Formats: sequence, structure tokens, C-alpha cells
Amino acid sequence: MSFHFSAPLLHLANQDTERFGSLKPGVLNCWKRLVTRSAGARPSPYYQANRWLARLVKQARWGRLNLSDASNIPDYCDRQANLMNKMLACHWVPPSHFNWAVAARIADVHESDIRGALGDPGHWFRIQRMLAAHGITEVTNRKWSDDIEEDLRNLGGVIKRLKDPAWWERKARKAHAQFVDDCARVCGLVNGSKQIYCADDSVNYWQSRQRENWQTLEETEIENDLGQVFTLAELSLKSTSNPSIRRMELMTRLKGFEYLAEALGYKGTFITLTCPSRFHAFNYRKTKGGKSFAFENKKWDGSTVRDAQIYLRNLWARIRAELSRCDIDYFGFRVAEPHHDGCPHWHLLLFAADLPSTPTDQPTESGQDSARALPDDSIGNPRTALGMVECVVRDYGLRADPTEPGAAKRRVKIERIREGINPDTGRPFSATGYIAKYISKNIDGYGIADDLYGQEAKRSSDRIRAWASTHSIRQFQQIGGIPVTHWRELRRIAAVFTCTGEDGNRHLDHQLWLKWCEEKPHLREFGIALRLLESDTDAAQAWCKLNLWIRQGRIELETLYQAVSEKALNTWTGELIDQPKPGKYGEHSITVKGLVVDGWKDVFSRLRSWRVLRRNRKSHQPTPIDYDGPPLVPA
Repeated sequence: MSFHFSAPLLHLANQDTERFGSLKPGVLNCWKRLVTRSAGARPSPYYQANRWLARLVKQARWGRLNLSDASNIPDYCDRQANLMNKMLACHWVPPSHFNWAVAARIADVHESDIRGALGDPGHWFRIQRMLAAHGITEVTNRKWSDDIEEDLRNLGGVIKRLKDPAWWERKARKAHAQFVDDCARVCGLVNGSKQIYCADDSVNYWQSRQRENWQTLEETEIENDLGQVFTLAELSLKSTSNPSIRRMELMTRLKGFEYLAEALGYKGTFITLTCPSRFHAFNYRKTKGGKSFAFENKKWDGSTVRDAQIYLRNLWARIRAELSRCDIDYFGFRVAEPHHDGCPHWHLLLFAADLPSTPTDQPTESGQDSARALPDDSIGNPRTALGMVECVVRDYGLRADPTEPGAAKRRVKIERIREGINPDTGRPFSATGYIAKYISKNIDGYGIADDLYGQEAKRSSDRIRAWASTHSIRQFQQIGGIPVTHWRELRRIAAVFTCTGEDGNRHLDHQLWLKWCEEKPHLREFGIALRLLESDTDAAQAWCKLNLWIRQGRIELETLYQAVSEKALNTWTGELIDQPKPGKYGEHSITVKGLVVDGWKDVFSRLRSWRVLRRNRKSHQPTPIDYDGPPLVPA
């Protein structure tokens, strides 16, 4: 029996979907499917469909901008910047104890801007409310500290951003890209049978931005104080911007964590966290004949990719809090990747002690409940730290919609890292092997022919990176261990203290090193780690040793920062002095210069000074531009 739509409600839905432009047919068809699905429901079959459409219409508004039409973005951003300029130009009567002129000089803005921002709390509240309508909160929700001068400088940066049309346009373009991809999911275009992971429009837009960025890198040259000239494209290929280098660094750190777990006697577990069914727009099935197809998930409530990522992020925050209360030591890696319909899921490789817990590590109520839900074996045993991790993860992962079909089987998957010899490869089981394919699939598809859905891995990796960029999803996250900045600066330092021997190989310069650490002999062990950094084959061992020594308190490392400065004339003495160089919005730029070892020895890993040479696109002749920023390659 066919469903007869109410003419007035159909007319209203048709009017509401006019704002979606070329996306209107798909959105209207989705509304009709929701209505027919709810036929006979109370209070009305149109209730859920209208709620969904109202939320989508609200999502299409970015302030007063219709995100479905990108052509209006430049004009709208110009108007917003002008509006903010007028709102901040209001003159308020200053309090008797507040010197507006001094405050404006510190913030590096006009006095009228400071008056408009601070003169009337209600006025600034109206500005915050306007920004909240655009989903912007990070620039205005800043807490005031005891350093009034630093707070005023930050306020000056906020004011300059609000008055900059380019800043508004970047925000609008980001919101537009997310909206287009979400609408494609709504229209049923993003799934394993059509456009996998994300919409073709999103992939094309991301690829065009990548090409534009690469062209800029190729057209920009930099020169150091030795006269060496490089293009930024050449240097990009030697940094973690290169997908191959990024993948190898992640694998090195991951293998180093595995070595560290062996040294500490820890065991590993591999966990997969998946969102409840209401976040999935489509399901995916494979027939016995080998064919695969995607079909609509009737439980989907219209949640976006960001909604699913926020759910997983909040879930992990609760898990971390519970493990912190239990005082459990663990470390590992997290990888975020999409299902075929764009809904994210997380893979976690975690290491923890598999020995009986101490009396202070007794399971909480959540751990006891989850232990009863797990099989009676080594997995999920709350009497060990690793088992406690598994208990807490499973308990919190099943708290949302615990009774839906397949929740216990698919929502949280836990697999212990096996020990012994792999009969398929003849090599020992490795924890790195459990997650290596997910890292490769999410970067460049190296070593993988096809993904889970039968797509070419190299093609899929581009679509996954476009998906992560569009929805602002962090693909990889290190859990525990030393900061990666320390690791990268150590590799630079290793290059400083190494030299080429007679055999043509790189070696640690022992004389130079002993002279450097003569005041503290125990730092010679630090030189061992640097020596391990000479070869990529031993880099994972170096990561293990550094983490172990820092855990034992034998070495302390801090990042050495230095403000990017520019030469200025001291009018009193006539001398040229270094002054902090402000950025585009007035904040003082700082950059990493090296490491502080044991709180006493500054080790500079960046020794070169650089200037930028920008090519003229017509003549291709280098045009010098004054630049005193940080060096971009190792000395």
C-alpha cells in the first residue's frame, strides 16, 4: 500500500529544501524516506522527519550565510569583518582607574577597539553570541590570568582576527566543506557501493588544495647563511610532510613502544571502538557468493561525522579518567579511520602490566561489572593492569545503547597480542603487525593491495586523508611516552655530534661528546642513545631506551624555545637589538631551537639562519624577502 503525503506538509518541506540548491532532490527524497518509514507512528509519521529536516536546515546556516552556496562566502566575510569593525569602534566611558591608551599600546590595536571590547561587558557578550552563531568559540572563550599584559596582547590578537576578512573566509570555507560532505551522506552518496569514505566533491576539493599548496612550495626558495638554496618543496619531501617519512616515523615509535613493553614486562592488547548504530548512515554486507553491497541503516538519526568523532573522543576521555583513578600505567597508539559511510572508528594498541594488581589498583565498580561481561579467561581479568584496561574500555564502550542487537559483539572488540611463532610467516608475533596495516592504509597505502571493501589501497588512502582533513579528525595519537618533539630534536642533535669516518659511515664524535658532557659523566649514556639514532635500524631501540631512562629519572629533557626576533634600532644607544617578531595577528612568534638536558645544558639543534626567496611567477627570478625565522632543515 502506497503512502499518501500530506500536501501542506510536503509543500513546507519543499520550501525548506530550496536553500540546498543542487542538493535539494537528495535531501527531499531523504525526508520522504523518513516519513514513509514512520508510517503509522505516533504522534505523527512526520514528527521524526521534520525534526531531522529542521536540524539539517539549522546546520546549513553559518550565522546568516547559506552554506550550500559557496559563491556568497567572500562577500559575506567582508560584511562580517566590517560589522566587527563597527561594533568594536564604539566608544564607552572608561573607568577612572583604567588607562585605555596604555592598554591599546600593549595590545597593539586602536584605543577605540579596546573600549569596544572591554568598556561594556554586555557589548562583548553580544559579540560572543554572534560568533557562537557561526560555531566559533575558541577565540573569545579565553580566561584571564594574572599577567594583564599578556592577556591584553591575546585580546589584541582576537580583535585583529575579527576584523580580518581572510580569517572569516577560512572559517567559512571549512564549515562549507563539512556541510557538503554531510549532505552527500544524507543523500545516500557516501557508502561502500558508491563514493566510499567521503564524497567525490570533498576529495576533489582537497586534492585541488593540495596541488595549490605544492605549487606554492615549488615557487618559494629559502637560503641559509652558508649560501645553500632549497625550495620548500624539496625540504617538504625530507620532513614528516612526506607521507613515506611520516609512516616510517610512526612505525619506528610504535616498534620502540613494543621494545619498551618487553623491557618492562608489559603485554599488549588490540582494541577496536565503534560508534552505536545511530551514527551509521549505511550498513555493509557481503553475500556468500562474494558480492558486497551497502544498504540504508534505519536506526541512523542523522548524526554527522563530527558527532561520531566527538562521541568517541568523549568516550576515551571517560576511559582515561577511570584508568587514572585506578592508577594504571599504560602506553600505546591510537588510529582513527572511517567506515565505508564515513563514520569513524578507533583502533588502539595499548601496553600494560599483565601481573596481579597492587592493593591500590583494585577494580572499581565499573571494572567489576565489565569483568562479569567478559569471558572467563585472561582477557578482561581485573586482577591485572592490562585486564583492568580491557574491563574499563568494554564497560564504558557498552554504556550507550547496550541492548541494541550486535552491541556486545561489534561495539568493543578486544584481542590480546599473541606470543610465540606465527605459523603463517615463521616469525614471532609482533604487536606492531597488528596496527601497521591501519597506519599504512591511512597514510599512503604502502604494502597493501586492497582495503577491507575491495578498493585499491593507494586510492583509498587519498580519500581517507581527504575525509580526515574535511572533518578535522586527528588520525594518529600517541598515548604516553616522551613528546615527539623531543624525539625529532634528538635526531637533529645526533647529526650535530656525528661525523663521517674512514669507512664512510656516520659515527659519534666521542671527543666532542666527552668535552660537552665532562661536567656530568652520566650523560655519556645519553650519547649511547644518540649513537643509536645514527642508523634507522636501531632508531626503535633508541626510542625504547630514551623512554626507559626518562621513566627511571636518569635523563630529563625539556624543549628549548626561542622567540623569533627581528633587528630594531635602539633610539637611545643607536644599537641594533633583537625584538620579538609579531605574527600577523600580533602574537609573538616562538620556535623550537633545541633541547634542555637535565635542566642545565642547552643543546641547539637549529644553527642556521635563513631568508626566503620567493620566485616571480612571470620571470622566475628570485626576489629576496627579509626573513629571520627558524631554519627549516637540520644544520
